[in-house]
Amino acid sequence: MECNGCIYTAKQNGNLDIVIDAKIFKSYYHKFSDWGNIGHDKDSWPNTTYAKFFKINSIRVREN
Repeated sequence: MECNGCIYTAKQNGNLDIVIDAKIFKSYYHKFSDWGNIGHDKDSWPNTTYAKFFKINSIRVREN
């Protein structure tokens, strides 16, 4: 994931509900199975799985 650094930085700053730009988050796994990029709904898969992986409350992409 290209945005690992920004997620870890936000986490270190105490932000556990992360909103990022869709242009900077690209999953390395998007070509395998159903793994895709995160979406707008923090409560939908794969957002919930990414949140667990990064040990944060939630993650989603910014609304346009």
